[in-house]
Amino acid sequence: MKYWGKYRNYSPERMLKAVDEVKLKKASIRRVAGEYGIPYQTLRDRISGKVDPMKCTTETIFTKDEEVGIVEHAEDRARLGYGFSVTEMQREAGRLAHTLGRRDTTKPLSINWVYGFLKRWESRLKSAKPSALDAYRAQSCTPESVAAYFTNLETTMTRLDLLNKPQFVFNMDETGISPEHRPSNVLAPKNEKPNTVTSPRSATTTMIACANASGSCIPPYFVFKGETVIRLVVAVDDVYSLLSVSST
Repeated sequence: MKYWGKYRNYSPERMLKAVDEVKLKKASIRRVAGEYGIPYQTLRDRISGKVDPMKCTTETIFTKDEEVGIVEHAEDRARLGYGFSVTEMQREAGRLAHTLGRRDTTKPLSINWVYGFLKRWESRLKSAKPSALDAYRAQSCTPESVAAYFTNLETTMTRLDLLNKPQFVFNMDETGISPEHRPSNVLAPKNEKPNTVTSPRSATTTMIACANASGSCIPPYFVFKGETVIRLVVAVDDVYSLLSVSST
């Protein structure tokens, strides 16, 4: 059964009272868990001795400075197209906690830790669905290449006297629509749309759009899979062959 309440909305003192009530008064674990607002499995683990009842502190496993480092790393990864999914964040945080000597195992941290982490840093991080970014574009999209592009663009527009003529400046872009590509959510900066580096896995439909700097645009153009076009070319070749035979 999944618990939908707030993460650790009980105090350590309340946990100890609940444990004592079950052990001393032989009360039902489920009833006491409901009365004290404690998840059933959490209380049961402490009753059985699987978890020390004293270990219910609300402090986080990482210090604030360490969490800042995790946030910055997650932001950098998202901007490069390799954002952490929730599962990956659980796994990497578990390894980090073990490396820092906070845990005896490298097992992933719980999903509740991720929820609490995102809540503490909701001003900087979010879990969002990324857009696909081909690997070759990720390699080419460096700060140096982007700066060089805009420098060349300004030089060209100055030479052609287009800086003050937005109606003559058009931009065309294309995007591929894949019916199968559904990447999982990743942790990304709060106000940015994340991308994820992928490889083509299926046939795509291409959509091309074109507009000028003054806001006018032309209707979109779609390029579908070329099966029908190939059949048409074969049919035209057959007709040409028949015409050649009849003329001889």
